[in-house]
Amino acid sequence: MPPLPVGYDEYTTQIFFALFQLVVLSLVLERALFIAFDIKLWRERLQSSQKALITVAISIAVCWFYDFDIMARVMETVASTSLHGIVLTGLVVAGGSASAMRLMQDFLRLSRAARDEAKAEQEKRLNEASAKRDEAAHQAARAKANIGAAE
Repeated sequence: MPPLPVGYDEYTTQIFFALFQLVVLSLVLERALFIAFDIKLWRERLQSSQKALITVAISIAVCWFYDFDIMARVMETVASTSLHGIVLTGLVVAGGSASAMRLMQDFLRLSRAARDEAKAEQEKRLNEASAKRDEAAHQAARAKANIGAAE
């Protein structure tokens, strides 16, 4: 196993890896089904609700085939995969990459508000540094003017 990032224990890394797998699976299925549903023959014959049912069925089938149960991987109390866990995982995967990314962002605290807060803090520090630099330049100019006047 690769070394753990600073501040993460093995369990946290395991959760992160499971969420990463969920996002990747969601992206792959989303792109594959988009191409499949974009074929003219299917595009004209399938309604939106039929596409959604096909997406859910394929997502659950893929999770079943790979025995991918996000609840079993994330919850310490769950000893092995279960049908309801696989179905739940399939439904999340069927929701697309946006829903899976949202789960991962919430887990890592990478929400838009957190990013905006970090950006605001960075801009505040930059403005403070700029103000200090301007003040130092102003004081240097005054000192130079005072030396010139004293001569």
